[in-house]
Amino acid sequence: MNFQHLNKPQSDAQAYGFSGRRMQRMHQLQQSFEEEELPECHHSDAHLIAVSKEAKQNPIQAFHLIAEGIPHQQAIARLKGSARQLSRFTRRAMEKGYPGWEFLDAEDQNMAAFQHSMINGDTNGYRAGFNAALSALEKFVEPITFDDITNSVNSLVEEA
Repeated sequence: MNFQHLNKPQSDAQAYGFSGRRMQRMHQLQQSFEEEELPECHHSDAHLIAVSKEAKQNPIQAFHLIAEGIPHQQAIARLKGSARQLSRFTRRAMEKGYPGWEFLDAEDQNMAAFQHSMINGDTNGYRAGFNAALSALEKFVEPITFDDITNSVNSLVEEA
């Protein structure tokens, strides 16, 4: 006899017990924290893009978005939903040395370029391009202002 029809399917968090529910709760808290409205910021769009975690994950594309003058909300949304962009040098090097490169999608190209870089001592410039873009993004970071300090102090006081 089979009594599985009596057990209702459980969500993934409940299926994994306490730790699963805890992980789900932590994820919900993190999402709500990230979605909170930030106080009015007087920094430029370039600064807001450059300091975002999405820009640090995809600095080459972030640099191009800053150069195009795209507002920070749109730029960060684009960065969230895209694969890491490769530098022109890396793309040319991989086209020459990797058979079938043009048939790979963006994520597979990124993975192939990363693996080639790790195995062959960055001959394709993957890490060099990534680090150069990160240092170029740092030039867009504006110094901290008095308003930034007061906003952070006020948010700490409100939490307490």
